[in-house]
Amino acid sequence: VAYQNTPGSYIHLADHTKVPVLGKGNAQFMIDGKIVQVPDCLYTPSLSSPLYLIRHHQRYAGCSFIANNSGCFLTFPKFTINVDDSKECLISIKPVQPKSTIDFDAIPTR
Repeated sequence: VAYQNTPGSYIHLADHTKVPVLGKGNAQFMIDGKIVQVPDCLYTPSLSSPLYLIRHHQRYAGCSFIANNSGCFLTFPKFTINVDDSKECLISIKPVQPKSTIDFDAIPTR
């Protein structure tokens, strides 16, 4: 994944910690066995695990986040991911090899 440098950029965590952002770019990763590609991901290597912003997810065409008495779900146009809400709303994100077959691509074609 190629990132553009973002000198002086950072994000604020819930505990008010400032975390440096070293770059921004498109990323591919695996969620529950599905390969997802999204634009404008922030490269924050000092975090111990990746963050996936639900607010951004629900802006992608055909995507949503549903939380009700049946559970929590991250929906994509062709599949749905069950979200572990036993303590927090958690999903497992894993790295993938570049050029993997993509199940969902949020990056607009040009």
